[in-house]
Amino acid sequence: MLENADITIYHKWETGYTPIQIKNVCMRGRQESGFTGQNTSSSDEYTIRIYAAADTGKKEYICAKKYSLLTDPTNHWTVSAGDYIVTGIADSSIKTPAELTRTYSDVYRVISVSDYRVSDSKVSDVDHIKVVVKK
Repeated sequence: MLENADITIYHKWETGYTPIQIKNVCMRGRQESGFTGQNTSSSDEYTIRIYAAADTGKKEYICAKKYSLLTDPTNHWTVSAGDYIVTGIADSSIKTPAELTRTYSDVYRVISVSDYRVSDSKVSDVDHIKVVVKK
């Protein structure tokens, strides 16, 4: 496990975005480039692995579907496609994507989430949530 970053997830919930601060995640990136006709394009894609040992402020991960049924998400966290992630511990008073992009340069959109947690205690140190994001 290479823990090289802290992140703040802005999860879409009810009427706004709920910030979730997580410390000690693994974030690795790559740049993709393409050429179509006379136009070039590039995008930064990152994979974030949130291991069981990450500091989530003692909040428990649950899938987005279960999270949406909660009346009070205080003790839980989730992430789903369409959410936003900022590198670092970001301001929790920001509530909209427009505010995020005006305030921070490293704002990413979540494209996919995979749950790689297993119940076998022999491999618990590799349990993680994999999040793929694009800038």
